[in-house]
Amino acid sequence: MKRAIKENITRIIGVILIIIGIIAFNYIRWLALAFFIPAIIMILANKKLAQAEFRQFILTFKKIPEKKYFLITLYDTLSWFGLFFATYAIGTLMARQTEKIMPGIMMGGPGGIFALLAMTVAYFAVLLLVSVIIYSAFKGLIWLTILDKKIEWRYFTKFSLLNAIWFALWIIPALVIAIGLKPAYFLPVVIAAAIIDIHLTAVMQYSFTKKQFIFSSLGNTFKTGFGKIKQFLLPYSYMAVVYMILLNIFWVIPKAQNILTFAMILILMFYMAWYRQYMAVLLGKIT
Repeated sequence: MKRAIKENITRIIGVILIIIGIIAFNYIRWLALAFFIPAIIMILANKKLAQAEFRQFILTFKKIPEKKYFLITLYDTLSWFGLFFATYAIGTLMARQTEKIMPGIMMGGPGGIFALLAMTVAYFAVLLLVSVIIYSAFKGLIWLTILDKKIEWRYFTKFSLLNAIWFALWIIPALVIAIGLKPAYFLPVVIAAAIIDIHLTAVMQYSFTKKQFIFSSLGNTFKTGFGKIKQFLLPYSYMAVVYMILLNIFWVIPKAQNILTFAMILILMFYMAWYRQYMAVLLGKIT
């Protein structure tokens, strides 16, 4: 009996997800796909492959050094706090400058309008530059820690350029989603785009940290991220289950907004730390 359960654990989890998804459909409608999609993948997966992938999945909870895990979580948390405070500081400076030139704009002078436009562009450019630097610094530290690489200045300069190119590539899809989509399709498309972005970004940053070639890493992002997507389906199904389990923690968290927000950020940071290390294991095997 135990052996049968062990051999079919992935399919058993899949069946449980189907049942949960059917119950959840009455409350969350199309969001119940979050249960059905991984469930179908698990049920249809090859038994031997599923056993091997599940063993590797379980090992990610046993073999990750605690010090490394918490260090990665710390870097990730600091990156988001850094981005928040940079946005707040630059936004505050812009608001103060706007107050100074508003009298000229109110008087109808073209110089005031031009000054406002120029200032807005300048502050937005500064914000983008600062954001790329903060993001690249901490995300770089994360991947260097995961892959046990040395910290080098050259790595961070090239890594920042890589992330700047990556952000630029997402500008057009982001504008299409923000402007061109009907409200009814906005949320599912944003969720799908976020999942794709997280997946491809992990592939790209892993690839760059391994060999530190910018354009090669961009090419591997799509070659591996999309070209070998079948090898990610089962692991992502396990990842989805972990995420669903973590979401249930919110049922026991006090509903005060500040506590809920802090808990949500903390849980997400711990999840992403584990996710990146699991992805490193997968990518090491796939590539």
